[in-house]
Amino acid sequence: MDNGYTGTFFLADGVTLSPYGELYATWDADLSLDSRTPYLIHNLATSCRLTASNNVSSPLASTIYQRNATTEWGLLPASVTNHWYLVSLLDGRRLGDASGTLILEPYLATGSSVEWEFNGPDGNGYYFITNTAGDCLNGIGSAASVSFDTTTATTQSNNTRWRLVKAYQPIATVDTTPAGLSFTFNRQGIALNWNADSNLYYRVYRAASNGAPYSLIATVSSNNFVDLTASSSSVPYYYVITGLNAFGDESADSSLAAATVGAVWRQQWFGTTANTGRAADTANPAGDGVINLLKRAFNLNPLVVQTNGLPHGTLNGGSFTMTYRKSLAATDLVFQVQCSGNLVNWTTNGITDTVVSSDGFTEIHTATKPVTSSEQFMRLNVIPTQ
Repeated sequence: MDNGYTGTFFLADGVTLSPYGELYATWDADLSLDSRTPYLIHNLATSCRLTASNNVSSPLASTIYQRNATTEWGLLPASVTNHWYLVSLLDGRRLGDASGTLILEPYLATGSSVEWEFNGPDGNGYYFITNTAGDCLNGIGSAASVSFDTTTATTQSNNTRWRLVKAYQPIATVDTTPAGLSFTFNRQGIALNWNADSNLYYRVYRAASNGAPYSLIATVSSNNFVDLTASSSSVPYYYVITGLNAFGDESADSSLAAATVGAVWRQQWFGTTANTGRAADTANPAGDGVINLLKRAFNLNPLVVQTNGLPHGTLNGGSFTMTYRKSLAATDLVFQVQCSGNLVNWTTNGITDTVVSSDGFTEIHTATKPVTSSEQFMRLNVIPTQ
């Protein structure tokens, strides 16, 4: 076909395309049906292509000038031999037949209504595409009023002849591992976000403890999700995301996002849940020598100097006592008082730890041990468990 040019399609050598010509297809001599290969599915009688659209529930018809994700389809083997799913590479929906009406069934749909057989190719490279009831995929109409359906006619015609054309610029169908997973706490729950990529869908997995088995909690098409069943008061939760392509192939897990008690505290004071920069457990933004982990443990403001809230020791008769603060919100931290007579060997033996007061937010503890040598040392270990 020449685009407005009245001469021949080729130059004098009979091979070279004229400068006015448009190339719509070439043949690679491959007569096999290739799984997961992007195809344009072209009807002979109407000269139109099977087309999907996000806004409609049935396939449309488009001309040969339309060449994008809406006109590309992939074949995926069904469980029955020689049966195939016709998968739209636009959104992963599958071509189905509802009593003669073509519909786009949901992503990953299975069953006889979405299974097709490809009979052919004939001597001219055309297939007859039939459903499990034996009805043929059919093209009807002309010009601007072309539509597709199925027909029970047993006599083949150009309306039921289809050619599978490999796309010149195929849509990428590789599943990729999502990157950039992060989260925040809001009034609805825990809001997850990650980088947009070529995946069509994403699966969101959650575990109640680090290293525990993950459970699938959602499948979404956007690069964000709000876990409405979780909140800052019900942590910890651990999340990973996987990517899905049009065929349902699943990527490896993303990096872990840990919604922990510490993350709640970081968002409160630093506006981020990430354990990095000024908000890191080991950071000391106030410059007072007390790292964030300890400021959280003692329920102190991490942004100002507050050394007066640190543990301190007193000697009272025959007893050595350490007094320290314990944040009731820091449920992920273990507080352990240890003693030593030589700063080498430490033990918890003989120490009595008592809560002497509480305001509902912070407890005041005293840890007491009888003095048994000329030298006595005490220290407080704060150990994260999440």
